[in-house]
Amino acid sequence: MSIVFVFNTIYIEILVYSIVATMLVGIDCGFMLYLIAIIPLGYYAVYSFRDEDKKINPMIYVISTVVAFWVTRIVFRFIEPMYSFGNIVIDRVMYMVNYTAIAIAIVVFCSVIVTRVISLEEKQRLQNEALDKLSKLDPLTGLSNRRSIQERCKLAELENESYAIVLGDIDDFKKINDTYGHNIGDEVLKEVANIFKNAIRSDDIVCRWGGEEILIFIPGASKEQAEMVAERILGKIRTLTVETENHAKVGVTMTMGVAVSIEAKEFIGVAKAADDRLYIGKQLGKNRIISNGGQA
Repeated sequence: MSIVFVFNTIYIEILVYSIVATMLVGIDCGFMLYLIAIIPLGYYAVYSFRDEDKKINPMIYVISTVVAFWVTRIVFRFIEPMYSFGNIVIDRVMYMVNYTAIAIAIVVFCSVIVTRVISLEEKQRLQNEALDKLSKLDPLTGLSNRRSIQERCKLAELENESYAIVLGDIDDFKKINDTYGHNIGDEVLKEVANIFKNAIRSDDIVCRWGGEEILIFIPGASKEQAEMVAERILGKIRTLTVETENHAKVGVTMTMGVAVSIEAKEFIGVAKAADDRLYIGKQLGKNRIISNGGQA
């Protein structure tokens, strides 16, 4: 038994109830009001049963209800009811009872619809937020990606906010992948990312800049403060080891470049300065921090 069949049965039952009650006690008792109340049900059915195989046309319910209403009203204006209370007060009381019942039913119906719409909107909002968050995260490390940090840096530039950048690159990462496999390489990246995440403040942003490169955006920091952050992270990375399936211990080191916002007009220039210093650090033997051109 489909839910559409159940709905149609209930709809017809209300329709018949309204007509029969009107036939029994007359129009003035207000049982015809139930016909008005069920007009929106057709549209509710279209919305609620849209996943059903059988398509629902709401106009079928609207037209059927309107026709039943006017036919009943016209016919029973010329036909005496089967039973009459013989008292206009009782008729009025019955009318008010039915009117109140219909008003309550409509309020409940509207409340259900509004609640459902609000719930769907909230669900959609949460889904959009989740998708937006995913679009700004690197799936492997859980760090922010370039898009999110570039948005933050644009805001800093608009507000003329000072900041520092630490750009780190895992030393000999290709060798790790070639020697131990990409699974171990991924584990190294994730472990290094965790060290970065645990070493920053709530206002700082750490992102996977590309490949084995990780960048930290530190708002309001001087070069000396950024160097301290880099030294703290590098110290922890030097003690990091990742175990392979063969129980081999893979040690990790990193080379870092540091730059601050006053060194360039735009973020991309600051990032380039940090990258140039990182490259110098690689040439000087890796596993070090370079913050001022060519000195470790």
